[in-house]
Amino acid sequence: MERLPQEWVTLYSLAENNPSDFEQCSQGILNKLKYAITVLKRQGYVHGDFRSNNIMINANMLGDEGKVDIKIVDFDWSGKAQEAHYPGSRNPSIPWPGIPGGPVEQGDDEALLWSWWQETVKDVRKKLMVY
Repeated sequence: MERLPQEWVTLYSLAENNPSDFEQCSQGILNKLKYAITVLKRQGYVHGDFRSNNIMINANMLGDEGKVDIKIVDFDWSGKAQEAHYPGSRNPSIPWPGIPGGPVEQGDDEALLWSWWQETVKDVRKKLMVY
């Protein structure tokens, strides 16, 4: 297990606590997330829990000409597509793909990403509105 230095924050925390940094880098973050999913897919792997609290962002790099450094964490549910399985019980307030206890399928990581990404961007933009 790798321990990350303090400058690494969850994407969830970045959006909540530093919305202007999130907004400035959101396209770069999204591009990196889509790339990570593509790399997993090419190898036949899935993460299974691709939520903003499992994505780490290097906060020290955010102002560096739009560069974004991410790490994906929490691989408890990951494995080969169709061989990895969701736990029998998951948070019911999250619109999970698949069924509890069922296999994690190839498109599930992307489906989960899109289930929260749009809402996160919308919430950040609300926070940044000047009245």
